[in-house]
Amino acid sequence: MATPTQPSTSPLAKFIWGEERLQRRIEILDAISNNPVFTDPCNPYALSRKDLWTLRCKQGVALIELKFKLGWSNQKFIEATNIAGDILNMQANFRTEVFLRNLNAQMSPEQKTYWIPKAERYEIAGCYAQTELGHGSNIRNIETTATFDPETDEIVMNSPTISSHKYWIGSLGCSATHALVIARLIVKGKELGNHVFLVQVRNLETHDLMPNVKIYEQGEKGMGTFAAMDNGVMAFTKCRIPRSQMLAGMVSLDRDGTYHAAKNTKHAYTSMVLIRGLMSEEQGSEVAKAIVIALRYTGFRRQFNPKDGLEKRVLEYASVQHRLFPALGRAVAMMLLGREIRARVDNIEKESLEDLHLQTCGAKIWATEHGARDVEVARLSCGGHGNMAATRLGDLYAKMSPSRTYEGDTYVLSQQIGNAVVKHWKKYALLPKAE
Repeated sequence: MATPTQPSTSPLAKFIWGEERLQRRIEILDAISNNPVFTDPCNPYALSRKDLWTLRCKQGVALIELKFKLGWSNQKFIEATNIAGDILNMQANFRTEVFLRNLNAQMSPEQKTYWIPKAERYEIAGCYAQTELGHGSNIRNIETTATFDPETDEIVMNSPTISSHKYWIGSLGCSATHALVIARLIVKGKELGNHVFLVQVRNLETHDLMPNVKIYEQGEKGMGTFAAMDNGVMAFTKCRIPRSQMLAGMVSLDRDGTYHAAKNTKHAYTSMVLIRGLMSEEQGSEVAKAIVIALRYTGFRRQFNPKDGLEKRVLEYASVQHRLFPALGRAVAMMLLGREIRARVDNIEKESLEDLHLQTCGAKIWATEHGARDVEVARLSCGGHGNMAATRLGDLYAKMSPSRTYEGDTYVLSQQIGNAVVKHWKKYALLPKAE
């Protein structure tokens, strides 16, 4: 990775990031710039997948060491993984935040006291396991079961079918020691819906798989993207965990099998709201990178219409401006939208989960659909040079494109939003009108 330049501290930068966060980014960049594991010349595109994974692993470990050496907060560490670039296999910024935010949002105070310090100190490495081979964002039909055994006070995790295998789980293939698993709780033969369970999947001393847990790394992804992310597949065969590892911030299960339901019947939305709530800002940041690269190139490159011995800069053509300037505006809007959603997610207990679920679905659709197209526009604006690996535009597009399907297919989500709008219209349009 090339040595980063000093970030802008312009009024726009302060507006987008906020002065406090911008200062954190400057401090992080300075620390990374002085670390050879990030600055030594290396062409990641010339590395095999194994060598690239090894490099990203070393960089991830270096970031963790910086976190403890410099006393970074967890949020500052997450920002550091973003600034470091590329997808780090040691809990990429997105995966780290998803894991920790779910612990914070859905654990009881007692569970938080025990588990969150372990996660923040990296004594455990977590991942989020919802998607199954047969079920993605259709969480109602997830097949993985979690059956309470009153004789041993344990939860028995089971994958009854091939389609119930957990799929596409980031950081599971090689790295994670624990997984937040979405499964159907069964107590005394009664199904109680989907709940979240913290399952240890690897031994903390040897890193071997835990008994009755099967995991394999999925391998290469399309377009060569996410090469250093170890997506994994997981299945359980009567894997036992303590009852205390059912996340109990909203629901709980007593020793005698008494079940205490959530006050908010939409609590099952929580995990997806948390994940989609983080996506807009992430997408906006990636789009902004691509557009800035394209603006710098088109501001330098000259083509046609010679004047005074110099051809016209590509950026001076209205057709280029009409494509790049709106895309840059959308990138900023995505980042600001993401910041607003992040603030609401931080206070999720005060939100209507159903409303926030629909709003984060809409934000996810808008950010990922426009984001992927805008990054491609940036690449095309650079002509043939945009296809060079060194520009990173192809890499950015390859990472942006699948965002339209992971965490929910945007086409399917758009139909869900349409159905919800019709539902609400019918509900309120048919109310008696005040005279």
